Amino acid sequence: MKDMEEHEDDFVPSLGMEYETLDEAWLDWSVYGGRNGFRVRKGKGNKTKKDDANTSKVFFCSCEGKREIDKQDHLMKKPRAETRTGCQARLLLKLDRGTNKYKVAEFVKEHNHPLQPPEACYLLASERKVSEIACFDIQVAASFGIKPKDAYGLHSMQHGGIRGLGYTYVDHKNCLRDQRKQAMQHGATITMMKYFANRSMEDLSFKHFEDIFDEGEISNVVWMDAMMIEYYARFGDVVVFDTTFGTNNEKWALGTFVGFNHLKEIVVFGAGLMCNHKKESFQWVFIKFLEAHGGKKPITIFTDQEAAIGSALEIIMPDMRHGLCTWHINQNRLRHLKMKKDDESKEVTSKYEEEKEFDDAFSFLMGKVNGEGKDWLEFIYKSKEKLLEQKREKEIKSEYEMRRKLPRLKSKMPILRGASDLYTPNVFELFQAEVELSMEAHIECLEGNMYTVGSSKEAIIVEARRGGGETLDLRRRTETLA
Repeated sequence: MKDMEEHEDDFVPSLGMEYETLDEAWLDWSVYGGRNGFRVRKGKGNKTKKDDANTSKVFFCSCEGKREIDKQDHLMKKPRAETRTGCQARLLLKLDRGTNKYKVAEFVKEHNHPLQPPEACYLLASERKVSEIACFDIQVAASFGIKPKDAYGLHSMQHGGIRGLGYTYVDHKNCLRDQRKQAMQHGATITMMKYFANRSMEDLSFKHFEDIFDEGEISNVVWMDAMMIEYYARFGDVVVFDTTFGTNNEKWALGTFVGFNHLKEIVVFGAGLMCNHKKESFQWVFIKFLEAHGGKKPITIFTDQEAAIGSALEIIMPDMRHGLCTWHINQNRLRHLKMKKDDESKEVTSKYEEEKEFDDAFSFLMGKVNGEGKDWLEFIYKSKEKLLEQKREKEIKSEYEMRRKLPRLKSKMPILRGASDLYTPNVFELFQAEVELSMEAHIECLEGNMYTVGSSKEAIIVEARRGGGETLDLRRRTETLA
């Protein structure tokens, strides 16, 4: 069987092509889809009753067919995006009994949806693969204490960039997760459970939550005592979630929820232990933290710049103010940039938002420092460039998702169909909600010249008065319908 690297970039299936096995044909179809901007999917085939041999098989574009209507769709606040468009692109193979090989009997090349641009094709599943050698490199980096994000960056640089690497950061972390044992084995789980049980007997208000694997291993833990619960009730409007400290070689994350009391002293509101830095782990910790505190949410929370934390907060506490902690940045600035006028360096790290203004101020500051300070500034600038690159990659991924997932139409109105082609998915959802609201608008006469104006969700009472001519003066009353 051929490897992906052996395929020519301009490879196109054709009628009459022969394959020894269906696996070879599937590999060709997967590579063809990956290099032409579409995901692939296997269809049903026919088998003989005598020897259960495959006599035919069809491979599709993943946008083939239509999703079945779910009776629960109207109850969902945010239904899944539509990914099926009825695309007819396919590859049909039939078994030739004479040669016992599979021949291409039908090949449809045309698609009815936008294809992914070349710069986003590396995100397709068919183009992503963590080889055995790459997996070994990931394990070696982890054994030397190199963080997954740093190791991924190093491997990307060795292969000329993310696209040349052949897999994403998520694939990197999944490989690391699959290849190493969990830091906490069953014995450690029992020890922790005994400790929590003893604390619960000593402190009736002590609360603890464990996220347990099927094998009986702990993946995430949250706990707090009576004093922490009382502190949060009184001073929990502003919270700092700190994950600076790791726990051991396995890189478990220790997250502490802290704040300040009326004396400006640090108080602890709770703590969590996570086996990884994934969004799902942070989500679980935030959910249990709020559950332990009776559902009370902070007004503001400060965290570091870890993307998984921000993503989890957007889901669990979307209306809360989320700030990034600049303490470490400022501490490093003071230590490395020993300047007479501290304000100059402070402005560069915190004032400028426009890229050109930042570059000009940064170049000016570079000319005034040397040695260790210049090295640190170069490191900060490279970090900024890395963030810009990540932002661009995020834009490409957003473009990829926009082309892959089509907006879900709630009705067959022509205006919605036209808008779905014109707007991005997020903007279309806002537009569709406004159209839906306008369709519910109504005016109902109560008595005399009193009317209700609004929708099924909200309405107001207005009073109609005639002026000197034939016009009506609608005066809003103060009461609003529940």
